[in-house]
Amino acid sequence: MKKMFALFLSFLTLLTLWVEAGSSIVADTIQDEYRAAMLRWQQQLSIASSSQQRQAIIQLRPNALEYCDRLKAQIRGESQHAWTLKHQAFLLENDSRITEDDEVALIEWAKRNHIEAKDIGRFCMALVVARPSQGIAHHQKVQLAQKIGENHPDKAEQGLGALAHCILLGSLGENKKVLSERLRLVKRAIMQVGNIEINGVPAIRYAEAEVFKITKLTRGRVAPNIEGVDVSNVPFQLYDSRGKTTMLLFWNSQDPESKEVLDFGRKVTAKRIAEPFVLVGVNSDSRENLGLLKVDREVTWRNFSDPEQRIFQQYYIPKTPWCMILDKQGRVAYTGAPGAFADFAVDALSEVK
Repeated sequence: MKKMFALFLSFLTLLTLWVEAGSSIVADTIQDEYRAAMLRWQQQLSIASSSQQRQAIIQLRPNALEYCDRLKAQIRGESQHAWTLKHQAFLLENDSRITEDDEVALIEWAKRNHIEAKDIGRFCMALVVARPSQGIAHHQKVQLAQKIGENHPDKAEQGLGALAHCILLGSLGENKKVLSERLRLVKRAIMQVGNIEINGVPAIRYAEAEVFKITKLTRGRVAPNIEGVDVSNVPFQLYDSRGKTTMLLFWNSQDPESKEVLDFGRKVTAKRIAEPFVLVGVNSDSRENLGLLKVDREVTWRNFSDPEQRIFQQYYIPKTPWCMILDKQGRVAYTGAPGAFADFAVDALSEVK
C-alpha cells in the first residue's frame, strides 16, 4: 500500500512538472508569435508605395494588448514559479494598461518570491526602461535595483541591477556626486552583464548609452556633431544650426506615437517660424518612405535620413521618439520625450538674451 501511495505521489509530481513546463512553453510561444507578427508588419510598412498605403498599414499594427491578455491567462496562478519573471517583463514592456500601483505590487511580489532568481535583472530593467515613473514606484525600483546589484548570487544579474540603478539615478540631476556614482555603477554593469539582451537590445548597449549620456549629453555640454544627408541626399551637419535654438528629434514613422510626433513637429515649426529656431529630425525610415511623408507635407522640417541607424547608434538612442534641445551655442539644455516639456525648454531659451 505504501509503495502504491509513493508511486501515486511521484505521478502527481511528474504531472505538476509537466503542466508547469507546458505553461512555460506556451507563454514563450505567445511572445515569439508577437515578435513574428511585428516583423511581418514592419516589412509590409517598409514596402508601402504611398503615404495613404502607409497609413492603412499603420492601422494594422499587431495589437500588443491581445498578446498580453493571452500571456496573462497563461501565467495566471503560476506566480510562484520563477519562469514567470521574463513574462512579467514582457508585460511591463508592452501592456500600456499597467498602472503605477500595479508596478508597486509587482515589485513587492518579485522581492518576496524571486529576488535571487534568474531573470530578476531583466524584470528590473523592464521596470526602468519601459516604464519611467516618479513617487513611490520610483523609490521601490531604486531599492530593488540596489538589492539585485549588491546581493544577487549571479554576476550578470548583479550587472543588470547596477545598470538599472544607474539609469534611475539619472532622475536626481547632474551634480558631481550623482554623476560619479552613476559612472561607478555603469562600469560595474559593463564588466558583468555579458551577452544578456533586454527586449532584443544587448544590455551592454544600454550601459554604453549611459556612459555617453553622462559624459556627452549632460546639461551644458556641447552636443557631438552629426554629419549626414537629407532625404534628397544633400549633405549637411548639426553644427550648421549654430546661432539658433535647435530641437533635435529622433523618430520613425512606425512608432505607435508617430501621428502625435508628426503633429508636434508641424506645430512647433509653424509656431516658431519667425524665431531663431530650427527643428532638425533624425529619421530611420527608408529614404523612400521619408520622401513620401515630405511630398504629402506630413513632414515640414529637414531630417537626416538614417535608415541604417548610424546616427541613432552614434547617439545611443534605444527607443523613439526622443529629442534634445540645444541652445544657440549647441549646448544641451533638455533631453527627453518630445512634447510640452520640450516646448517649454525652447520657450525658456528664447527668453535668454
